[in-house]
Amino acid sequence: MFKTKKFKEIELENKILKNKIENASFSPDRFINKIKDLIESNDFSSVKHLIKTLTDYLTLKEATHCLLRNNTHSTDKNDMLLWTIYGLYRNFDVKTIDCDLKFSINELNLILNTWNEDRIVSNIKGINSTNILYPCNNIRNYYIYPLDIVICGGGNHSQFSAKLKLEGESHISQIIDISNLYSGLEFDGVNFIDINNKNEIVKSCDNEGEIIIGTLFEIGRLLVKHKVYFDNKIKKATKND
Repeated sequence: MFKTKKFKEIELENKILKNKIENASFSPDRFINKIKDLIESNDFSSVKHLIKTLTDYLTLKEATHCLLRNNTHSTDKNDMLLWTIYGLYRNFDVKTIDCDLKFSINELNLILNTWNEDRIVSNIKGINSTNILYPCNNIRNYYIYPLDIVICGGGNHSQFSAKLKLEGESHISQIIDISNLYSGLEFDGVNFIDINNKNEIVKSCDNEGEIIIGTLFEIGRLLVKHKVYFDNKIKKATKND
């Protein structure tokens, strides 16, 4: 007997195929080479701004899709990127550091998952100069070292509003040091592969967000050799000062 596929299964497969076709036009190497050139000239400020270009793009795209499409049930939302990273490091010895490091909201290369259109609007209306963002009990931010990105796990909408208004102090709740992964993994522009067996795909990237995470992963491989790039608070917390 042949196993018949349900319509939703076919629809999901078609979406994955469409994403792969679209992502095939991406060229992460072009971006990474620009970062290499900046590092070689010790222009770390510009490196940070280019990384922020990627993280801000993901954040603004998510909010735009939510507002224009009511995109609340997408399978490639930004909150899934933390699970993508977890899936990569779960078989490696990584260091996690609980902390409470305060930062200006716009210092962070912050990826937010603004999944509710009404909360986007209400927080834009409600967050202002008299409404201090920190402390905020529901904010959970995870700093991924050495990618120099922060993925939000709570407090997405309030931080999004503060980010738009260019004010507010937020914090990092946990640092996840994945630098040990570089001895076993690499991103080849499409997939995460075993560095010792290039034919073994560890994680196939099925959407734009995962491709960007892969690009940032390879940028982290470059940055981990240049401790001067990182904020002193991060270096102290990760004992890389």
